[in-house]
Amino acid sequence: MIKNLLRSTTFLLAIAAACGAFSQTFTQTNGDTHSQMRDKSNVLIDDSWNVNLQTSAGDPDLFINNMVITGGVGYNPLINMQTQVGGFDFNGGGSNHYTFGTAINGDNDWNLAGAFHNGNIDSAVTDGVYDFNLDFIGGADDSATNVLASFGLHVDVFQKIDINTVTSASPSTIKEGGPGTEVSMTVTNNMSGRNFTTRSWWVSTFGDGLGHELAFDNFTGDWFDKVIAPGGSRTDTHSTWHAELNTPIGHYTGFNGIIGDVHDGDFIFLNADKQAEVDVLVPEPASLAVLGIGALALLRRRKGK
Repeated sequence: MIKNLLRSTTFLLAIAAACGAFSQTFTQTNGDTHSQMRDKSNVLIDDSWNVNLQTSAGDPDLFINNMVITGGVGYNPLINMQTQVGGFDFNGGGSNHYTFGTAINGDNDWNLAGAFHNGNIDSAVTDGVYDFNLDFIGGADDSATNVLASFGLHVDVFQKIDINTVTSASPSTIKEGGPGTEVSMTVTNNMSGRNFTTRSWWVSTFGDGLGHELAFDNFTGDWFDKVIAPGGSRTDTHSTWHAELNTPIGHYTGFNGIIGDVHDGDFIFLNADKQAEVDVLVPEPASLAVLGIGALALLRRRKGK
């Protein structure tokens, strides 16, 4: 499971309209302009335009029956923005998923994934910023067609988030049950005229390809909100790992990276181009003897109780 540190910023507030005295609020939470690329070969997870919906006990039932995307002037339909009704109800423990036409009542704090793009942008779409509207349709019952909230959003189309990310581990050789290794990361911005901002960093696995993994210890360094100018780079530590006593010997390769954006709110998970590599060896005989003495001392302590 990817471990990460998430952030969001409120950009726009729209009040649900008409057909009853609704006090529910829809809030666009993660920036009105997002990047979309023709080449996403280095992208692990792409972000969507998220909308928060809050309701309170005593509010009348609210139904979301549809979401509609309407392109603005000059919008290219090949961009193919889509809607996604899924989401999480934080008040419900994050386990609920909303379904169109379902009554919302009581205390709710929905994080709805609104607009998104699946996969690479069509190569025929030229560079530029394209405007579109995301409308939430619904009302007091499952057939209502009121516009509950409308958000003016923008998609910035370009070739690629062209950064180079290199990770390396020091030391590159560790022992079963011994001291671990620290991964460092260098991020270089190869884009012209675009800053790249690191927002956080992510950890997935450090494995041998046979189902065995190093144990993750901690995130290290500081990759929060670091701006890397065109042609610039930044180096810092990334994470620490170790091999347990039962970790098989072998060659281990990381699968980790950086979270960043071109536009505030993108929050895109990007793979490292070069992953750190570590060899795990068996402890030396002297180390094994020390481990045996420690185990014997522990056994004697327990017997003496």
